Amino acid sequence: MVAYRQTYEIIRGIQEKAAEQCAPVIFGIKPSNLLIIDQCYAKALKSLVETTGLKVRCFKHRAEKQVWFMFREEPLYRQLADPDNMSFMKQFGYTENMTMDEILAYAAKRFREYKRGEAGFPHEMGILLGYPLGDVKGFIEHHGRDCLCSGYWKVYENEEKARETFRLYARVKQIAMDMVKQGMGFGMAEQYQFV
Repeated sequence: MVAYRQTYEIIRGIQEKAAEQCAPVIFGIKPSNLLIIDQCYAKALKSLVETTGLKVRCFKHRAEKQVWFMFREEPLYRQLADPDNMSFMKQFGYTENMTMDEILAYAAKRFREYKRGEAGFPHEMGILLGYPLGDVKGFIEHHGRDCLCSGYWKVYENEEKARETFRLYARVKQIAMDMVKQGMGFGMAEQYQFV
């Protein structure tokens, strides 16, 4: 009974973490997000994504915390297929002929190098996370200061559209948290329609 209770708590815990940090990805309205979890949730995370159509890749792990890149393949492909986004990413060493796996492996490497203090901030992460290119460029140009507003990212262009997106993300986060509280899984989350 104790083992069952611990397993239930771990499953519930990863669902709560995923709902809190990655709801827009779970609902298919954002291509990806970073998920920071305790090491004890890693196995449960892999089980969670098996039933949802989500994918994960570990970007960084230490004994106590891990950083996972959670994504949906099709929206991420679309984000990377945009010619302006790919042109931007080329300046950081990405190429058009890289596979998704190669792109994510390279991004994980650059992320780890940054975290170890061996390289500068990997600005292309903004593109991988689905942020508008103008805002990623604005962040670089303004050194992360003087933004119009901030929420899920710092906004330098199209403030009203960004605020609408932030409201939508907050709405789906609440829905995801409610789903967890009600004991529902995320398997059908992508079927929700948000206008």
